[in-house]
Amino acid sequence: MRCQSLAVCTILTTVPHELTRTRFQPSQVSGSDDISPSWPVEQLAALLPGAQFVMVDGAEHYLHLTHPDELRACLRDFLITLSRQHDPPRNQD
Repeated sequence: MRCQSLAVCTILTTVPHELTRTRFQPSQVSGSDDISPSWPVEQLAALLPGAQFVMVDGAEHYLHLTHPDELRACLRDFLITLSRQHDPPRNQD
């Protein structure tokens, strides 16, 4: 059991550090009324360059079921931002 908790501790301390070296820019969405705390997700978003964290007011854990329009808007905004960042420059001819 001690070995497993050491492995978990190693993963928890290494993974966020390794993630800061990645090139992806995640969008992390949480509900304000979720039973799970949002602080780990907020911290991860703060560590990752270009990441964003969005809190959906009044949403619980299954916000895709209870707040689909808000989640859809968050995802749409995120995908638009990504597409603008990765679009090649267009020829002005």
